Amino acid sequence: MGARWCVERNEYSGTFQHYQWRNSHTVVDSQVIDLLSSMRYSVVLLLLISFEVLSQPASRQMPKNQAGSDAVSLAIRQDALSTADQVIDQVSEIKDLRSRVALAEKLVRILAKSRPERLRKLLNTLFDDAIALKTDFAKTNPAPSDLDSIVGRIIQAAALIDVELARNYIETLSTLKAVDRAARSDTSASTLYLRIASELTRSNPSLAVELATRSLANGISPDTLLFLASLRKVDIPSANRFFVAALRSCRLRGARDVNELLLLYAYVFSPLRVPTVVSQGIGLLNIPGYLDLVKSYPVDAALAQQYLELVGHTLLNPLRYNAGNIETLALGIEGDFYVLNIIEPWVAAYQPIKTSAIVERRNIVASYMRSNQREAAFSAADLWI
Repeated sequence: MGARWCVERNEYSGTFQHYQWRNSHTVVDSQVIDLLSSMRYSVVLLLLISFEVLSQPASRQMPKNQAGSDAVSLAIRQDALSTADQVIDQVSEIKDLRSRVALAEKLVRILAKSRPERLRKLLNTLFDDAIALKTDFAKTNPAPSDLDSIVGRIIQAAALIDVELARNYIETLSTLKAVDRAARSDTSASTLYLRIASELTRSNPSLAVELATRSLANGISPDTLLFLASLRKVDIPSANRFFVAALRSCRLRGARDVNELLLLYAYVFSPLRVPTVVSQGIGLLNIPGYLDLVKSYPVDAALAQQYLELVGHTLLNPLRYNAGNIETLALGIEGDFYVLNIIEPWVAAYQPIKTSAIVERRNIVASYMRSNQREAAFSAADLWI
C-alpha cells in the first residue's frame, strides 16, 4: 500500500503538480505465520495460550470451592511462562528481521511484567541488528525497505518495558551517520522521529513529545502536524505545549518558509483545511491520514494570541524585505502576501490594534509584484477566505 503527500489547488486556481512521498508498508502477520510453521512446537504453543493465562498473578484469592481450579491454573501459567522463556531464546532463529520484531512485539505485550530483563536483552539484540543494517556501508546484507519503521517498532516495544531503554535507543539513533547520505538527510531523520512519536502518543505521550521535539531544529513538516493531531486526541495540554515549542522554533529560523507558519495556522484556526503555498499560488494540502485524526476544534484564544503575535512580529519586521533578505524567502514575497491575507481576519478578531499594520504590510508586499501577478494573488487569497 502506498502513501503520498498531495498538494491540491482549489477549483479557482487550476491544477497543481502532485508531489509524492512514497512509503512501502509490508504486512508482516502472514510472514510470521509462515515462519512459525517451521519452528518448534513451543512457539506455536505460546501464541495459542491466552493472554489472561500468562498475565494473571502468580497467586490470588479464590473461593475455597475453586481451590482445585486455581491449582490447575497456576500449573498452566508456570508451564506457559517456561515455554515463553524458550520462545525468547528461539527468536534468534528467525533470519528475517521484520518477522523477528513482529514476534518480539507479541512477546513484549504478553511478558513485559513477568520477564522484563529477558525481553530487554532480546530487544537489545534486535536493535543492534537493525543498527548494523543501517550502518552497513558496504551493503553486504540487504536491508529491509521499511528499516526505519522496524526501528521505530523496536523503540515502541522498549518503551513498554522501560522508558529509559527507549531513550537510549533514541540517543543511539540520533548519533548515527547515514549509510546513504543523499537519502538520510536531517529532514528524513526528523520524519523518522515524528512517525515514531506519533505511534507513541497513546502509550507514552511524554516520551512522544520528547522524541518529536528533536525534529524541530530541522523545521515544521506535514509530519509535525500529523503528530500534533495524534497527540491532541489523547493529551490536549501536551499538544498545545508542543505547538508553542514548534512556533518558537519557527521564529528562531526567521520563518523563511511560510508553509511552516501555515501548518501551525491549521492547528489553531483551520484543522480541517490546511493551506499551503507553492509556486503557482495557494491551495489545500492533503496529508494522508490527517483528516482521520482531526475535527473542527474551537479556536483556543491563548494559542491564537501567541500565534498572531509571533507571525505579526516576523512579517512586520522591516528588515525582512531588505535587499538580500527577500532572496532567502523560500516562497518569495508571494508567500508572505498569502499569509498576511489569511491571518488578517483573525488579527481583527484577536489583536484589532494590529489590523491596520497587517493590511498596510500586505499592500506593500503586493506592490512588489507585477500587476497581473498581483491581481491573481488577490483573487486567489479572497477565495481562500
